[in-house]
Amino acid sequence: MAPKHITGLLIDPLAGAELIPVPATGQGLRDLIGGFAEGLTGGARDWVCYVDEDGKVRAGPPPPNPVATALARALGWRGGARGDDYLVGRALFLGVKGTQEASVPGLVVAALAAAGHCVAGHVPPGEAAGQ
Repeated sequence: MAPKHITGLLIDPLAGAELIPVPATGQGLRDLIGGFAEGLTGGARDWVCYVDEDGKVRAGPPPPNPVATALARALGWRGGARGDDYLVGRALFLGVKGTQEASVPGLVVAALAAAGHCVAGHVPPGEAAGQ
C-alpha cells in the first residue's frame, strides 16, 4: 500500500523553509505550490523540485525565490538553457526513488541548513532533545 503522504521541503519566499507532509495526490501538490506543477532536477537526480509552471507569466506573479534557486543550483540544476533562470513563488523539494516520489533526501535539507537557512521541523544531528 502506498503511503498517504511523504515529507517534503517547502520553501516559501515570504515564510521560509519547513518540512511538511505532502499528500500523495496531484491536487495536493497544486495546492501547495499554487498552480500546475513543473518539475526540475539536476545532479544525481535523487531529488525533484516542483514550482508553478505558469508562475512567471501570471498577472501579479509571485515573488522570486532566491533561497530555492540557490539550493537547486547547489544540487546541480543548471538554471535553464542559458543558465540564468530563477525560481518564483513556493518551491517544493521531494526525493526520487526509481520512478516514484519519496520523502526529501537528508542531503537536500543538510545543504540548505549548511547555507545558513533555518528549516522548520528539522533537528540537526547532535541537537536532538537530551543530547
